[in-house]
Amino acid sequence: MEIGRIDLHTHSTCSDGVLSPAELVAAAAGAEVLALTDHDTMRGCAAARAAAEAAGIRFLAGMEISTRHGDHDVHLLGLFLREPDLGEFAAQRAEARHERFWAMVERLDALGLVLDRDDLSQRIAGASPGRPHLARALIAAGHVADEHEAFGKYLGRGRPAHRSQRMPTTVDAIQQVARWGGVSSVAHPALDELGPILGELADAGLDAVEVYHGGHSAEQTAALAAQVQQLGLLSTGGSDFHGPAQGRPPGRSTLPRADWDALAQRLEARGDEHAA
Repeated sequence: MEIGRIDLHTHSTCSDGVLSPAELVAAAAGAEVLALTDHDTMRGCAAARAAAEAAGIRFLAGMEISTRHGDHDVHLLGLFLREPDLGEFAAQRAEARHERFWAMVERLDALGLVLDRDDLSQRIAGASPGRPHLARALIAAGHVADEHEAFGKYLGRGRPAHRSQRMPTTVDAIQQVARWGGVSSVAHPALDELGPILGELADAGLDAVEVYHGGHSAEQTAALAAQVQQLGLLSTGGSDFHGPAQGRPPGRSTLPRADWDALAQRLEARGDEHAA
């Protein structure tokens, strides 16, 4: 099985990553294909594209969309996007993310974990705010030792400072990605225990599943690969890079080349001139 250096899932400071789009591309030196998939925004794609072109890396514009399907939070990757005008979608997602962020700050206050508002505002300036921003602020304030403790004690789902955000349904988001001319892929399904609903999403028009993810075990990857084949879906893969502390450098995904070729063929079948 031939493996390419193809990374279809990364984050920059435009959402909750720690590197700017240009710095992210530099960290992915040697990659063949790199996608920027910040949370609910494509603000960094132009800068990342320019840096990737200068470095000889093929760049794909993308986005990771927060969605809901029944009782499940589903992160949906939109890949091969033609950098559309997100308009009202972007405004709604930004409003929902800021609303949730500050509501979680208030919950932390009530728990005695007070964070400086000015520092928080600086941390999320120009970004699509998320829980990692709060985790880093908790670490800086000395309330927790690391992000694992921050999520495990306070920010994870079911923890005392967690709050759900307003978000589109997964089916609506799948349809929106299709209207934008892209490929939809469920991100890190094994980590979120989404296997039972993949069939429902396939029936709703889902294109692919992120089988190859830096946090999936070999057993989880094998099980997902088999399920995806049975459902007739495509496979994607990526590092889900947010920062060096993860230990998963960008641009070093283990996506098999055959799966990359299948993605390109799907777009060619749609008449996408950017597929080749």
